[in-house]
Amino acid sequence: MSSVMLNSIIHGDCLAVMATMPSNTIDTIITDPPYGIRFRGNKWDYDIPSIHCFEEMYRVAKPGAFLLCFGGSRTFHRMTVHIEDAGWKIKDTMMWIYGSGMPKGLDIGKEMNQIFTPNLSNPKDPKQVLGQKWQGWRTALKPAFEPIIIAMKPIEHTYVFNALQHGVAGFNIDQSRLDTQSRSFHCQSKYANSVVFGKSMRPLYFDGSRGRYPSNVVMDENVSEIVEGQVKGASRFFYCMKATSEERIAGNNHHPTVKPLKLMVYLCTLTKTPFGGVVLDPFGGSGTTAVAAIEAKRPYILVEKELEYVRIARGRVEGCK
Repeated sequence: MSSVMLNSIIHGDCLAVMATMPSNTIDTIITDPPYGIRFRGNKWDYDIPSIHCFEEMYRVAKPGAFLLCFGGSRTFHRMTVHIEDAGWKIKDTMMWIYGSGMPKGLDIGKEMNQIFTPNLSNPKDPKQVLGQKWQGWRTALKPAFEPIIIAMKPIEHTYVFNALQHGVAGFNIDQSRLDTQSRSFHCQSKYANSVVFGKSMRPLYFDGSRGRYPSNVVMDENVSEIVEGQVKGASRFFYCMKATSEERIAGNNHHPTVKPLKLMVYLCTLTKTPFGGVVLDPFGGSGTTAVAAIEAKRPYILVEKELEYVRIARGRVEGCK
């Protein structure tokens, strides 16, 4: 990998930039590409990345490298197919669950009243009655999660061979464990004395001093209070709110789809190799992946097409120094 590209935010089209990069040199790709939902009418969000785009990511990635790709709840199935068709192996899907989503659906009753202009002075006007009948019917549910597609470039031979040959293999589990301050405890199951699949089910023992094993669910603090309640012991999930207004103001960041820094640091840590490993974000946006990589002590390469976001990203990175 060229030292000129390392720890830089490159202004340009990701396909053109990746075409200049050597094959098998990237350890991790973490990206939040367009979801293809025309978010707020932005033209850059009219479609998801092409298969060719994910093929270029595949080419520059090392064998065993992970791709963590955010997607929209309505379109991530198409993103997953493109990733798989490009050669990646789908390993899992992480769900980032939050309670702060805002309902965006159309109110059918209100729209009906606006179209038909009912006579409000006449309570028996059929148009007004019809609008009242449809009051409370809307076109969408409140968004409360975003999927993160987890894919891997196929390894060479075995994980051990791949680790020795390419310096990347598997997740950084122990450094990503949750709530390492909790104590150890026993868990007595009501099925402890039964036999399942020919094995006796004994009481489970959890070594809380090491922390919980990372799962494929990420929640914000609001949801965690509902799910975990007053349960004692180590936390079962990683918790992360959506990007706060303070976080946006600190970086003068007006990007419409910015991800929280805490979440991106966690993903950079989870995919970190024993040697650090280069993180590539082909859809760099306002630079959160770069800032997260710096906090996780990993080198990075970001590519962003829109100059205004490149400037914001570079400013945020400068603020980390």
